[in-house]
Amino acid sequence: MGQDLNDYNKYVIQNGRHIGEYESMWQNCPDPWHIEELGVRLDMSAALLLLGRVPVVESVLDGGSGSGLFTLEAARRLKERSSSFSLVVSDISPTALAKAKIRLQEADLGLNLQFQPFDLRRLGAPECPWPDNGFDLVILAQVLWGVADNLEGLFPALSRKLAPGGHLLMSQHFFQPGIQRYAADKVTCPERLVELSAEAGFELQHTLETDRLSNHHWAGLWTSS
Repeated sequence: MGQDLNDYNKYVIQNGRHIGEYESMWQNCPDPWHIEELGVRLDMSAALLLLGRVPVVESVLDGGSGSGLFTLEAARRLKERSSSFSLVVSDISPTALAKAKIRLQEADLGLNLQFQPFDLRRLGAPECPWPDNGFDLVILAQVLWGVADNLEGLFPALSRKLAPGGHLLMSQHFFQPGIQRYAADKVTCPERLVELSAEAGFELQHTLETDRLSNHHWAGLWTSS
């Protein structure tokens, strides 16, 4: 029997521990995080504004796509300057990825689309299906807490997958001080992400944030070395 759509937290983080049962979540919760209900939120709009600063691209990876709502909006924004590019859409959950595939194919943007189930925590592992220097742009929207237990290896792996001078866009919700338990020893604020990215050779170009004192969302755009 399916769970109430407000019951998705039991699959993600409980009592300061990452559960990470994303496939079960997508199978049992019709709309995790109220994505479809809320539509294009303020944090998505901020990230899309940053995408407007990305030059023409030929190859894009959206890692952790979920059901593809932001993926589609990002593809539309990029297509304003890049009439044709390849887009790899990936998520740890095959069920979520199937939803994203339907959404992207129905939009019929004329793009070269690939859909690949993958756990981003394994981005630097030999079994990663994507070549080094393979992307002009990597998009990570609201995936930080799913990869936080391997955060130290994330930015070096991203640097290898991006072509020199490629771009990384991250959009992320942050907890208010004193609330976060899981991964509080690794990252609690955007400034820590900036530090980790710099250690891996990324240069932060632009940021946008909304409502830092309440429902804090932050987006950053980097270039790789």
